[in-house]
Amino acid sequence: MTTNFFNKPYQNLDELKKDYKKLCFKMHPDLGGNHASFVAMQKEYELIFNEIATPESDKPAEIMEALDDLSFLFNHDGLEILITGRWIWLAFAIKPSLEVIEQIKNIGYFWSKSKKMWYFDCTGKAKKRKRVAAKPWGDIVLTYGLDKHITRNILA
Repeated sequence: MTTNFFNKPYQNLDELKKDYKKLCFKMHPDLGGNHASFVAMQKEYELIFNEIATPESDKPAEIMEALDDLSFLFNHDGLEILITGRWIWLAFAIKPSLEVIEQIKNIGYFWSKSKKMWYFDCTGKAKKRKRVAAKPWGDIVLTYGLDKHITRNILA
């Protein structure tokens, strides 16, 4: 017997998360709910979350526009561009010059100390925050998927 806990179509993650929180309070085993139903609800939530988190139709325009800003980096040796959801990550095998770092900062990228990469939110909602518990890289990739683009290999 399958039960649909999330019956309405969701346009964004905020709507889904709001309903998920309500269901958690209602169905959590510690609050008198059934464990099996709670687990089934979580699985359904994860499926819907993954569908909404990586909409293929939104990616090209936002990401292509953001990648155009990076044209000055395409000749940099060892640059790897990683796209997860609507986020662009820049990983360098060779540390870029201070001049290149300033250019990266000026177009809106932030440095992630824990991941040792530069990141950019294509939606424009990202802001530099003080130290917050960061999601591990593996969790980010599992949640949003990964498109990898190596622009230039290191010359041997």
